[in-house]
Amino acid sequence: MDNDIGAWLLAIAPLIVVGILLLVVGIVLILNTIKRKITGKLKKFQLLAGASALGLPVFAVLHNVVYMLGIMWFGESAWGNGDEPVFFILAAIVCPLGLLVGGIGTIIIRRKHRRTK
Repeated sequence: MDNDIGAWLLAIAPLIVVGILLLVVGIVLILNTIKRKITGKLKKFQLLAGASALGLPVFAVLHNVVYMLGIMWFGESAWGNGDEPVFFILAAIVCPLGLLVGGIGTIIIRRKHRRTK
């Protein structure tokens, strides 16, 4: 029994670390954008990247919590043969795409800004 718990913790620990890092990066990006009073497209891209980084672990946890609560409240047949789709799609598709678009947009705008200086 103890061996199973150790293996589970070893498998889940990297996910927890990545989730915490994404939370911190998202908060720092959002706060930095607001504090430095960044404007224009750069502000939009940085806020998109920050919100997506912040949202990815949040929606992943919400997906699992909502799924668990559905099973607890309505039984194992609550989801049919499926799963809770809304938070899963946000965590697995929308947030990574938002992070990618926000990051690439930020890099492109910063490079253009450097060239004009």
